[in-house]
Amino acid sequence: MGYGGGFHCLDSDVVITNCTIADNMAGYFGGWFGYSTDLTMTNTILSGNLGVYLGGGMFSIRGDFFLTNCTIAGNIAMHGSGGGLYRKSYEDDTVITNCTIAGNSAGSGGGLYNDDSDPTITNTIFWGNSANIGDEIYNDSGSPVYSYCDIKDCGGSGGGWDTDLGTDGGGNISSDPCFVNIFDFSDATVGTGTTTTIEVEDASLYAVDDEIEYNNDGVARKVTAVNTTTDVVTFANDALSSASEGSKKVYNWGSGATDMDEDLLIDSSSPCIDAADGDEAPSGDIDGYSRYDDPSTSNTGVGDPNYVDIGCYEYQGS
Repeated sequence: MGYGGGFHCLDSDVVITNCTIADNMAGYFGGWFGYSTDLTMTNTILSGNLGVYLGGGMFSIRGDFFLTNCTIAGNIAMHGSGGGLYRKSYEDDTVITNCTIAGNSAGSGGGLYNDDSDPTITNTIFWGNSANIGDEIYNDSGSPVYSYCDIKDCGGSGGGWDTDLGTDGGGNISSDPCFVNIFDFSDATVGTGTTTTIEVEDASLYAVDDEIEYNNDGVARKVTAVNTTTDVVTFANDALSSASEGSKKVYNWGSGATDMDEDLLIDSSSPCIDAADGDEAPSGDIDGYSRYDDPSTSNTGVGDPNYVDIGCYEYQGS
């Protein structure tokens, strides 16, 4: 099955900038695997990678680890941990700044599985990830510190903060970031189906009239039947050219969806606008756009400037 479908790095010093690591598959660590490797990754997209067992998007053990202005979305760890990212650093540095981690799935730690690490996570979105344990983040051991992040169900900074995640560094929110377009959840097939059926691990997650996308092919297929005994999902339109196979990505876009193009830009109603820590943020976003002070939004961020957006994309006005 292999290790590291996109990258397999051992005892290395790696710098990755302005890249896309997408649609890779391995038994372990679908997108990027690093052991005793210092990684600096900037302005990079990791999407649609699949690890059958661990680390759908990224898996990193030992070595310093710096992520800035990165998107980690739609990655899947089918039977294990860390849909978006699995990090085990021991005493090495882990710093995640202005990233968007969304729509990943795993058995545990849909967005992030933190194992014996003390990451500093700032200005980052965790939203729409899914797992049996820890949809957004599963903190197995270690002491993460989150500041000016948008994390689903974290309770926000203050008395409602979920301490299981780690330490509240202040400025955190738990409000829908209002992505322009994203699927409801990511999943994977576990067996062979037909040209109009897929077999999944838990069919109860699906509903009749949901629109699903098979293996990132951009085609909307309407669910017509869900069998929770056999975990088979049936769809009516646009039959596959051949029988569905196991270990293929499935994105559920929900009822009525017609646009299968993922877009993690935030819209004008996003609470992430002008809400980050400008002292910690890079000067521009993942696409190179400068910071924009939205005149329609009160600045709730801090630092210089105090109008940086949470996440890797800076809202540029309507």
